[in-house]
Amino acid sequence: MSGEDPQSLAAATRLRSPLTHELRRLRHITDSGLSGG
Repeated sequence: MSGEDPQSLAAATRLRSPLTHELRRLRHITDSGLSGG
C-alpha cells in the first residue's frame, strides 16, 4: 500500500474541515465559559 488515494484523501479533507470548525467553536465556548464570560 504505497501512496494515498486522491479520492479518499479529498473525502477525508471534506470530513475533517467541518469537524475542525466545530472543535474550534466548542473550544471558544469552553474558553469563554471557563473565564466566566
